[in-house]
Amino acid sequence: MFIEVLVGLIGILIVIALWPVLKRPSSGPSAARGTSAARGKRHAKRSRSGLNAPAVRRCPVCHATLVPGERIRSVVFSGGTAHREIHEHTTHIFGCPHCYPNNQVHPRVCPVCDATLTRDGYLLARMFKRPGKKDHVHVLGCTDCRGPRSRRSAPRNVE
Repeated sequence: MFIEVLVGLIGILIVIALWPVLKRPSSGPSAARGTSAARGKRHAKRSRSGLNAPAVRRCPVCHATLVPGERIRSVVFSGGTAHREIHEHTTHIFGCPHCYPNNQVHPRVCPVCDATLTRDGYLLARMFKRPGKKDHVHVLGCTDCRGPRSRRSAPRNVE
């Protein structure tokens, strides 16, 4: 009787100790980065932290935290459009030092469609430049979900 109670208590303690691990999602691109709702909560918490607080910079491709000096590899194309004082430029975002070039530790994931980017894939974005203010980047998608228009608009062979 005593041994059965002791084994039961040990089992309960093991379950309590492993509960956080058991609740965590097991696989997939959203498991590494958290669900979109969790990302939204983290973003909301950061934005309410105060105007003078240093912003936490994250890679838009792998969501790794960037330390000062780490830069995101991107290409900003010249030209673009201008409306009043805002200049809009097409941008290709490849990743940060953690995820570009491609590696297994930090998967490169599209924030729009949650697809894993190919080795030569990148994010398509718009960069808005305003004088006297920080640049604003709006990610539109990746080369798979937002590829060339000819590939997206071509009729698909559905049989």
